[in-house]
Amino acid sequence: MKVKTMVETMDFRHSILERVERDSTGERVVLGIYLCHWMQPDYEEGPEMVRGTLVISGVRKSFVDPAPESLPIQDETIQGVRILHLDGDECTVEWILEREGMGGVSLRRIRLAAREAEWRTGS
Repeated sequence: MKVKTMVETMDFRHSILERVERDSTGERVVLGIYLCHWMQPDYEEGPEMVRGTLVISGVRKSFVDPAPESLPIQDETIQGVRILHLDGDECTVEWILEREGMGGVSLRRIRLAAREAEWRTGS
């Protein structure tokens, strides 16, 4: 599906971002997410939370603040996902993440300009 469609049809709020991986070209990003399944429009009786991966392809630009090198991505709560910019098939999306730790609460922003996204349950 198009990234724009993913943002419009899936609700990631309060889900947990467990990991972020990039392929060697940087054109594909895989997000490991523990998804609040009960918040999805197509939810029916079943598990309220499901693990899966969101594969984002056609990534042209990415930005992470703070960088994972200074604060590793680990079990961060997704506070929101929003579209920042549309340019034809490409969509720039911002993920706002929150993490609680011994030093208090920290926020992180991930921005990706990409074309396609695919949700895979259980991956």
